[in-house]
Amino acid sequence: PVTIGRVCLMHFISAMSGLCALAWSPFESAHAAELKVGAAQIDISTRNTIPMGGYGTFFLKTPRLNGAGVHDPLYASAIAFESEQGERTAVVVLDAVGLSATQISRIETSARAAVDSQLNLIVSATHSHHSPDTLGLWGALPKSGRNDRYAEQLETATVQAVRDAFAKLQPARLTQRKGRHFNSTSALTNPVEVQDSFVSLGFYSTEDDHLIGTLTQWAAHPTVLGMENNALSSDFVGGFRKSMENALGAAPHVYVNGIIGNVYALTPPVGDPDVIDDLFPAGDRDPDVKDGYKNSSTVGYRLAQTILKTSEVELESAANAVNV
Repeated sequence: PVTIGRVCLMHFISAMSGLCALAWSPFESAHAAELKVGAAQIDISTRNTIPMGGYGTFFLKTPRLNGAGVHDPLYASAIAFESEQGERTAVVVLDAVGLSATQISRIETSARAAVDSQLNLIVSATHSHHSPDTLGLWGALPKSGRNDRYAEQLETATVQAVRDAFAKLQPARLTQRKGRHFNSTSALTNPVEVQDSFVSLGFYSTEDDHLIGTLTQWAAHPTVLGMENNALSSDFVGGFRKSMENALGAAPHVYVNGIIGNVYALTPPVGDPDVIDDLFPAGDRDPDVKDGYKNSSTVGYRLAQTILKTSEVELESAANAVNV
């Protein structure tokens, strides 16, 4: 557990799959104003043509390349916290298929050197299947799909996002929204609709009450766009962030994926009359993708709508424990 003021974070991270689970539990009569919070995000997209991760394996004769451009930005998104006692913790999430333990260790070392030698840092990935191969598992043998130059840029941008979040620290109050949202299991064969819990935390300035950022956890593979897509994308995560931004205002809306081993977003069926338009109309598109861009936006939009329709509760006492 990592204690921030009277707020306790417990975390489990699987670097190979980009999973992250967090738990927050206020102790005694913890008031959000005891915390300082900052948020920032940095675009980690690339226009250089490199292998993409997620679909297939290194047995592919030809790796998937991001030759169709960038449909929606990939981000390194960070939320930073500082307690009354000066203890610092940050959560940073990358739109990446995953990170190795070595990569995470380098990021931790650099972030501590840049921010605080005692910094508590949680690093996670959304596991988008439409991001560069950061693990080296999807290049055609005998070559790795990992691009060293991009990996270096990614790590640098991740540390900068953490630095930027701490540079924006300000006294904050916290809110939560808790509930359940539908997804599915076994997306490829006989999908079964299920529901997973979500928690969304809101951070508001106590000085002027503007939104600093949000931190949301839910669970689903970002695979609404299929293997035919060769444009970089955060999949439904991008649609979710854009929908939260449209509703709550411009701020980093950080999405943390949960345990997603066999859990997938529930893709709208063919003919669904409530599918929305692509939320990134100016983005690049792969001509082989038919309804995927609309569907990924719709999945993200529907998640955001479920969250926004849930009552927002101020976190002020031990009765308001939050599990993310």
